[in-house]
Amino acid sequence: MGEVRVVFTTVTDSTCVSYTEGGCETLLFYEPDPADPAGQAPPQPGDLARRALAVLELPLPELGLSPPPDVGDPNTLVNTATHLWLTPTGSSQTGPHTASATDRGLTVTITATLDHLTVSADDTPTPAVVSCGLGDLAEPPTDPFTEPLCGHTWTHTSTDEPGDVFTLTVTHHWTATWTGGGQSGTLSTQTTTTYPIAVTDHPITLHSQARPARPRDTTRHPVWG
Repeated sequence: MGEVRVVFTTVTDSTCVSYTEGGCETLLFYEPDPADPAGQAPPQPGDLARRALAVLELPLPELGLSPPPDVGDPNTLVNTATHLWLTPTGSSQTGPHTASATDRGLTVTITATLDHLTVSADDTPTPAVVSCGLGDLAEPPTDPFTEPLCGHTWTHTSTDEPGDVFTLTVTHHWTATWTGGGQSGTLSTQTTTTYPIAVTDHPITLHSQARPARPRDTTRHPVWG
């Protein structure tokens, strides 16, 4: 995987890490060091590691879904499951992904790897969350009617839902290790993908060819740890 290098040449109390057409969207704030009000000393390695992780653009590993979602022609039945797995492309996107940040002579390198996924759906008032290790995502199901190693079983139709669909939410949990300035540590971050799933109780024809699913929405949510 390619390495992302970021050099912070302007020292301020805050750093913008995400922009939109309207300007800065995501701002990281750092309390000034009372012992160094002029900002001449290097930052703490842990702070610089967080900045490196904030600018690291993690991919959204490609998932296959079975049955593949089809809002126009619902092919997911009540009391059956949507199975998830990593496609060959998705498996190659799980990391490691590396970034480096340099500020005032200090360089920190961070390496992020996908640890696991969590899956939830809004077909119940209190959605259950299923945790899936990478081993649970190794291959597509051999029988679509078995309980999924990673996935969700639908309890009722989506015909009364907005857009006649439920939302399947997949959260990717990344673990990032960093080193620099004679120190090391671990951080975490998350990326999220949602899929619209139309669930029916009418007879359907199952698609025999499983294929990667197109997500409806993707979001990144940094979580510092």
